[in-house]
Amino acid sequence: MKQDVRTISISIALVFSPCLASANEWVEVAGGDWSVDSKTLTPIQQSIESYVTAAAARQNRELRPWHSYTFQYRGYAEGNRRYVRVAALCAVIGEADLSAQFYEDFDGDTCYFGVAYDATKSRFTHLSFNNPG
Repeated sequence: MKQDVRTISISIALVFSPCLASANEWVEVAGGDWSVDSKTLTPIQQSIESYVTAAAARQNRELRPWHSYTFQYRGYAEGNRRYVRVAALCAVIGEADLSAQFYEDFDGDTCYFGVAYDATKSRFTHLSFNNPG
């Protein structure tokens, strides 16, 4: 009986543990309207932490340690404007191909957030955190 409980506990831990490849990995998601080049991605990577941290503080939300996030991104267009959709996640439940589609989790509070980057004006917009779990 003890062996069965231990096996079940290990199985549950493996399924529900954070299983991201590495801290602050940036993964481009297939299917965008345009391919995001390093000239566009670098300023996003350099400024996203300060932008999100300030917004979280204004909303009285506590972020996870920054190194725990993995970022997905994809370029899209609205009219003549180019944007980059960025989704941040600190955990993935089960298996997910992060380069094939955006990972969706509607709970988890600040473990998951999304933001758009207006590549035309070089600024962030539409930041949203998930609902508290």
